[in-house]
Amino acid sequence: LFFMSVGMDVDLAVLLTYPVLIPAALLGLFALKAAVIYPLARFFGMARGRAIELGLLLGQAGEFALVVINMATANRMIAPDAAQFMLILTSLSMMVTPLVANFAYGIRQALDGADLSPYGPAAHQIDSIDGHVILAGYGRMGSLLRDVLARQYIPVVAIDTKYDYTHDSKTPVLLGDATEAATMERAGLRRAIAVAVIMDKAEDAKKVVSLVRRMAPGLPIVARARDNDHAAALYRLGATVTIPDVVEGSLHVAQELMMRLGIPEDLARHTVDQQRAVEGHIIESMRPRDAQRPDINAD
Repeated sequence: LFFMSVGMDVDLAVLLTYPVLIPAALLGLFALKAAVIYPLARFFGMARGRAIELGLLLGQAGEFALVVINMATANRMIAPDAAQFMLILTSLSMMVTPLVANFAYGIRQALDGADLSPYGPAAHQIDSIDGHVILAGYGRMGSLLRDVLARQYIPVVAIDTKYDYTHDSKTPVLLGDATEAATMERAGLRRAIAVAVIMDKAEDAKKVVSLVRRMAPGLPIVARARDNDHAAALYRLGATVTIPDVVEGSLHVAQELMMRLGIPEDLARHTVDQQRAVEGHIIESMRPRDAQRPDINAD
């Protein structure tokens, strides 16, 4: 109701009164806030592109400004014309934020691919880590892999383009594009013992597998696949092992379903294991005959 009442107070005729000043003020608002936020973000270790993106995303006036403007107008602290100008400026800044977000994302993608800035409290470890696993993609699956590998004291370096998943004090994360050779070099591919490709996008996963196989012919590559067709494609590109999402997910659902239907847990697990073996044979048959499993213990 508050925003509806604010919208009813906006006089759109003011746009016609200030056809140049309002757009200029809108650009100035985003530019000024970005100019303040960018150096702060860089100071705290954020990559260039991400710092610019953050500054632009926070460039809008914000809904609290509407409250302040209304209170100031009610108490006659600002003139009605000035209040209308600021109401329209604030409203427009929120309206254009989705467009600004897309623009800012493009800037981040363009800059961070070349910047390759590590992020997070553990980022300084990347250059000194040896015998690690590179996680191409992070997110929930990546953090789970990290926890499992940590139980065997195996270090990891993650690569991701998303800030949300890299706010993590346990894992050195590289903000960059895993399909680029420079990113893999920066992640220490030549010192790594394996690569786990767990990206959401199927095409990106294929690019990463192909890239890693060219750069490190003997390195084990364990790749997440969308389905059997994707698994076959990853094998052709050089993956050592592929794990289709749909297979393991379906088998887990099947086991839980059988147990809920009264089938004993041991029998349900045995049935699922039998089907897992069948699926494993199918997936294994997709591997090229000349493909070998690299030995991570080989000299």
